[in-house]
Amino acid sequence: MVISMKKSRYTVIFDVEDGCLVYNTCNGVQAFIPSSEFNLMQNIDRLRNGQIDRIDNETILQAFCVNDEVDEIAEFMAKYYSESFDPTNLNLIIMPNNMCNFECIYCFQDHDKKHISDQMVENIIAAVKDYHYKHGLKQFYIEWFGGEPMLSFSVIQYVTNELNAFFDKQGVNYHYGMTTNGSLLTSEKIDYLLANRFDFFQITVDGGPQTHNHYRPYVGGRPSWEDIANNLRYMKTIIADYNVTIRVNFNDEIFEDLNSLLDFISSELDKRFTLFFHGIGKWGGKNDDNFDILNENVEALTRLLLIRDSVERRILPKLNFDFFDPMNRVCYAGRPYHFVIGSDGKLRKCSEETEEGDTINVIGTVENGQFEFDRAKWSAFVLPGGGATLHQQCIQCIHLPICCGQACPKNRVKNGGKYDCPTDFSLMSEILYEKYKFMSALYNDIKTSL
Repeated sequence: MVISMKKSRYTVIFDVEDGCLVYNTCNGVQAFIPSSEFNLMQNIDRLRNGQIDRIDNETILQAFCVNDEVDEIAEFMAKYYSESFDPTNLNLIIMPNNMCNFECIYCFQDHDKKHISDQMVENIIAAVKDYHYKHGLKQFYIEWFGGEPMLSFSVIQYVTNELNAFFDKQGVNYHYGMTTNGSLLTSEKIDYLLANRFDFFQITVDGGPQTHNHYRPYVGGRPSWEDIANNLRYMKTIIADYNVTIRVNFNDEIFEDLNSLLDFISSELDKRFTLFFHGIGKWGGKNDDNFDILNENVEALTRLLLIRDSVERRILPKLNFDFFDPMNRVCYAGRPYHFVIGSDGKLRKCSEETEEGDTINVIGTVENGQFEFDRAKWSAFVLPGGGATLHQQCIQCIHLPICCGQACPKNRVKNGGKYDCPTDFSLMSEILYEKYKFMSALYNDIKTSL
C-alpha cells in the first residue's frame, strides 16, 4: 500500500544567502542545506511547493513530512501529556532565604531577612522521602534559588547530605543546581558542590566591569565583578562535568559594554561556561524608574546581535539555542511535578513571592512532611490553556510544540487566559541559523586540529 504524505505543519524553510535552513518545531530536526548541494536543494523546493511525491530523499521525507492522515496537533499533545505528567520525575526550586548581599538596580524582591526554619528543612526532606515511597521516584532535581542561596550554605549542605544518603540507597538518579550571584562561591564551597552532584549553575554577569558593577554592586556599593570572575577562574580548574550558564541581563548600556565580558570568557574560561541573554525588564522593583529598558521589538533584535557576537567568539549561547527545541519553552511553573518552596514554607508554582501574586501562585504547603496542594490551583498552571482544551491561537501556532502554550502560565492565570508569547519567536529562524554557524565553526576547528 502506498502511503500518501504531506509537509508537516511544523516544518519551516528559511532561505539564506548560502543555502537554506530547514527545521521542524515538533520533532526538533534542524538541517542546513548548502546551495552547492543541487539535488538536496531540488528536494527542498519540492517540499516547499507541496510536491511530496517527487521527493526522492528518504531523510527529508522522514524529518519534514508526515502521513497525510495524521492529526499532528493531537499526536503531539498526546506525547506532551504522557511525558510531562510523569510523577516519577520530581523537580524542586528551594528558596532558603530572601536575603541578598547584592543591591541590584533592577531587583524586584523585597529582602526582608526571611530565612527558612530548621523545622521546614526537616519537612522538605521528609516530604521528598514520602513522595518517593508513594510514586517511586526515578529522577530528582533541586535548584537552589533566593535571595542569594549561598547565604544559607549550611542548609544546602544539610539537605544535600541527607538526600544523597537516601537516594543512594533507593537507587534514584539525582542531581542539583543553583542560581546564584557567584560572589560567595569560594574554593572550598565549589569543591563541595561539584563533589556532590551539583552540575548546573546560573550566574549573572551584566557585561564588563563597568556596567556590571553599576547594575549589580554589593550592598553598600562595592564592586562585585572581579570577585565573581575569580570564582569562575577557580571553577575552571576543577575537572568535573558541569555547566555554568553566565546570564547577561541586558539593555542598551550593557549591550555596548559586552566585549570585555566576551574577551574574559573566551580567553580565561572553557566550553563548560556558556551564555544566556535576557532583556532587563521593569519587574516591580523600587528602582524601576531609574534605568532604561528596550522595547520588545528592539530587545529581540538586540538579543540576536548578542548571540551573533558570542558565536563569532566560539562561546555557546546554550539556553538561547535550547529554547527552540520541543517543549523547552515550557516554563517550570507549567510543569506538573515542578514546585517552588519558599523561605516561608509555602508551596508555589512560580518563584515570584508577592502578596498579590501569591493569591494564585501559592498552591499548597510542605507541612506535616508531605507535599499537599490544591489540585484546582495546580491544574490552572499545568494544563495548557488552563483547562481541557488548548487556546485557539496555540492550535494555529507553528511554535506550539516548543512552548505548548506554557511559556508563562502565571501570567496566563493572572490575566484571565491571555497569552504572552515569547518575543524571540519572531526571530527564531535567524537564531537557529546562528546555531548552525556555531556548530559548523566548531566542527571546522576540530577538523583543523586533527
